Amino acid sequence: MKEYIKRMKAEKEELDNRIKKADKAIQNPPYNADEKSIELLKQQVEYMRGYSDILHQRLEYEVNK
Repeated sequence: MKEYIKRMKAEKEELDNRIKKADKAIQNPPYNADEKSIELLKQQVEYMRGYSDILHQRLEYEVNK
């Protein structure tokens, strides 16, 4: 497997783990989290999911070309 594909896979795994952690924080906010910080985190997770989807598409393309 090409090195850049390995790096993309590792990046996607790390990103997906961060998304899971952020989702947990949204579902069970830390005691000092206010409404604005949770809303910003929700927006961040939305963009992170989009980025994860693009990485997935790139991986599919690179592996299958």
